[in-house]
Amino acid sequence: MKGKLVLASALVIMALMFSFVTISRTSAQSTSSSPPQGWFRVTLNGFHVMHETKDTALGLDGTFDEIRLMSTYFLINSSGAVVSQSSFKSKVICDGKFVDPDNLGTLTFPERRGLKAGDDFPAGSPAKLSLSARELEFHLSSPPVLLFEGLLSQGSRGVVIIPSIWEMDGSPELRTIYSEYLSSQARFMGSHVAEMITDYRFYGPRSGDFPVRQALKGGASMGLGEMAERVFIGTGILGLGDPKDRPIGMVKSGNHYTFVPKVLVLTFETADAIARTTGPYGSGVVKVYYEDDPDLAGQYELYLQVKRGTD
Repeated sequence: MKGKLVLASALVIMALMFSFVTISRTSAQSTSSSPPQGWFRVTLNGFHVMHETKDTALGLDGTFDEIRLMSTYFLINSSGAVVSQSSFKSKVICDGKFVDPDNLGTLTFPERRGLKAGDDFPAGSPAKLSLSARELEFHLSSPPVLLFEGLLSQGSRGVVIIPSIWEMDGSPELRTIYSEYLSSQARFMGSHVAEMITDYRFYGPRSGDFPVRQALKGGASMGLGEMAERVFIGTGILGLGDPKDRPIGMVKSGNHYTFVPKVLVLTFETADAIARTTGPYGSGVVKVYYEDDPDLAGQYELYLQVKRGTD
């Protein structure tokens, strides 16, 4: 009888151990099957003026460049649908005399003039984020500024961020056309992003700046090529210039200058890779370079930063 009790006890212990191992394996499998995800923050830390734009002959808007930064993001799911979107417009950075047509106000450049070659904004280290996460919540009018914050999951969601920088001449016509066109093309961008979200096998370990080159694209490759037929300026009467608010980065096309923006596409893979990459401007910093046709002369560098986590 005693031997039977010992055998029964052993069998019970073995059954319990088997159940524990099975539950542990099931739990591990469940955890491993969950797609990787992360909370990401994208900021526009600042910009550098490599060369100011060529002003109109009359130069009525003030000395050198009057600058407004604009950015739009579209959060897109794996079906290509836009989950949410948001836009940012800064105050106009200028000599303090410019009158903003949008009534958002102006910021006077420290030397009380417009921006010219060699200037940084903010002064000193425009590629470095100078505010904490908490401070960013209340800093809404100029760089550094928060462009996007949210959860990105492998195979589930990605975000398109479209930054631009504008020389302000007082006529908002092109800015209106630009913003409306971006919204109208969201579904076309969505189809491109959906392919990148679901085909994440393409993203593997790479060296150098591969993650940035993979994520930063010309707008034409993301369905924005027709913008060039809508956002353009001419040479003006007698070649004196076309005084409109215009994006920096316009190129010559016939007798017009046209514009298609750069696009930063972040899936979980590209966002995570960029956040872990340290380049010449710092950890997770993406340089977005806009260069005008030589006739227009503007050259600006924008510094975006991708960071993982909430700190």
